[in-house]
Amino acid sequence: MWECPDIFNLTDRISGEQRNVLLMSPEGIQPGLLYHSHAMCSLVSFQEESCDIVIPDQLHMVDYGQDLYAPQTNLDEAGRRVMVAWMRMPEPVEKPGEESWIGMMVLPRVIEVEQEHIYFRVHPEVQQYFQRNISLEQLDYAQPFQLQTTLHEHHVLDIGGYRIWLKDGRLRTDRSDVFRGLEQYNLHFQTPE
Repeated sequence: MWECPDIFNLTDRISGEQRNVLLMSPEGIQPGLLYHSHAMCSLVSFQEESCDIVIPDQLHMVDYGQDLYAPQTNLDEAGRRVMVAWMRMPEPVEKPGEESWIGMMVLPRVIEVEQEHIYFRVHPEVQQYFQRNISLEQLDYAQPFQLQTTLHEHHVLDIGGYRIWLKDGRLRTDRSDVFRGLEQYNLHFQTPE
């Protein structure tokens, strides 16, 4: 089943061609894991008058961290296609004296097409809140922050036990130190080359 399907038209920023984008969360694409449904996207051929749609054989993940789910889009005041989605979490956050909570909405992302590729970039109005530069020593994991870095092959970035590195042209991650004892979830990821 395709949960939360959304189809919309975008102009390729490079070629100027009109492209149809399909965004959805199909169920059961990774059986055997607790998170077996993921947000997927593809450029498609769609005829609104007849409702004919041609979907390529290969869909792409919206986010290769695989926690993003059930994306929905709207147009903002500037006409940009903006996506907000649910980010799942394997366990609830519990603090003494507070209600526990699980999952959250992701930062709004502007969807753009460039040379047959779909990009999901943080909305510029959100981006403005991350303007102050700090050192790694000043980093407070209890506060929102944006990290910008350049990774080189085999160098590892460790953010609170979430390890990120580049190998063979693929961004790879390992969060097994963050989610110890949760082998039923995906703990290792990689992007396409």
